[in-house]
Amino acid sequence: MSTPNLAFGAVSLAGLDPHRGGTKTYKAELLRRQEYDTLLLGSSRTEVGIDPASEAWGTATVFDASVPGTNMWETRQVLSFAMSRHTPTHVVLFADFLMFNDRRSTTGSFTRSRFSSDLNAIEYTLGNALSLPTTRDSLRVLARRVYDTPGPLSRQGHRTRRAVDLGRDGSPISQVADHRRAFRSSLHIRRGGPAMYASMDYPNDRVDMLREMVALCHERGITLTLVIPPMHALRLVILDAMGLWPSFERWKRDMVAAAGAVDRLEVWDFAYCHTWAAEAIPPADDTETRMEWWVDGGHFRPALGEVVLRRVLRRASAGAPTCGMELTASNVQERLLDMRRSLDTYVATHPDEAAWVRGGD
Repeated sequence: MSTPNLAFGAVSLAGLDPHRGGTKTYKAELLRRQEYDTLLLGSSRTEVGIDPASEAWGTATVFDASVPGTNMWETRQVLSFAMSRHTPTHVVLFADFLMFNDRRSTTGSFTRSRFSSDLNAIEYTLGNALSLPTTRDSLRVLARRVYDTPGPLSRQGHRTRRAVDLGRDGSPISQVADHRRAFRSSLHIRRGGPAMYASMDYPNDRVDMLREMVALCHERGITLTLVIPPMHALRLVILDAMGLWPSFERWKRDMVAAAGAVDRLEVWDFAYCHTWAAEAIPPADDTETRMEWWVDGGHFRPALGEVVLRRVLRRASAGAPTCGMELTASNVQERLLDMRRSLDTYVATHPDEAAWVRGGD
């Protein structure tokens, strides 16, 4: 059987390489084999929406080490693992509110990857040689090879467009045929799922982990940039409806305070009701219309990721429409008031959509 996750580089078969990928083990193996200038950290929202091959990066070599369904403990582990192999010049952390949820547990697939500091080398070798998960992953790789289907990740760790496109090829993000059903599914998961907003718990130790990452990058002379990625306006409506708005605001203030521990650490906020966040969702059963900026209620497309990158990296064309606010200690409170006002405006101008997500129908 082939090695689906590159655990044994010496027996890797080049003919299968384009069809591998998708697991945390695979991403960790990719990471340890490459050199890069810029490292991306975050969740599946980063893996889907931020393209490491974007021209906005200029001449930098970028690797996306984001992990789907991750938390801050895992993210800190990924950073430590990356630095043990290679020290980048720039780290960009796309910080999702859910990553700071104390009740979001670490998965077995993470602990079985090289990202985990507790990894047992013997168990890792045996598990990637003879185990049910490895056999299953191998069969998936071989099936992709037979049907000439590429793996879901690029060599830079980015989830490919083919793996993201809604309803066209059995996307791992959404198995449904229209955007409204995708939004309903993803937003309801975030209302009632055990690791989502219904069980959201934001304690101080989550931001302590961020402070540790800030200090580590500072000690190594690495430029760190913190980015709060875009959220569709309806996710913001749900946060407010579930009584989490004060915690959401406190989290953003904590991000700014953590960044203030070192000089020249920027915090960029895209999680508020701007034009891109308010994109209309097509009607139910519309299987033809594709949203320009969103895949579903949780994941934005690389087109919006490009807007984010050009704003953060200051490469936006003069006069081009953009979004995003830089948060500082001196402006964060006013920015939070602006965010509140933009949400109230969205709800007032989209009452049916707000009622739809609030009602859970």
